[in-house]
Amino acid sequence: MRLVNILGTVDAKKGIGSSNWGRYSSLAVDHALDAATAEFDAAKLEAILQQSVKVVSDEVGIIPLFHYENIWAAKKGLKVTPAVSDRTTAMMVRRSGSCGHHDRHHSYTGRWI
Repeated sequence: MRLVNILGTVDAKKGIGSSNWGRYSSLAVDHALDAATAEFDAAKLEAILQQSVKVVSDEVGIIPLFHYENIWAAKKGLKVTPAVSDRTTAMMVRRSGSCGHHDRHHSYTGRWI
């Protein structure tokens, strides 16, 4: 979970806060993020994360100066499905099927780049 790395108190031994460059620290947020990493119910998880973000916002723990947007491009016949993590991997790329044939009817003989 990215919020643990961005908003969690920096603790190399626990492996959290690695992207918390402003060194923001809040015991309430740390407890909420701990609970979030163990929660599997989507509604409960969303509520925990919303409360964490509210605490950070109320405390002005971080001040976002900009929000970047990743852009991916692919050649014709390929479709890129971005991961939530913003990382780019080969697993994100699939044949788009836009050629009108099913993949089982022909095979790809070129190189993946």
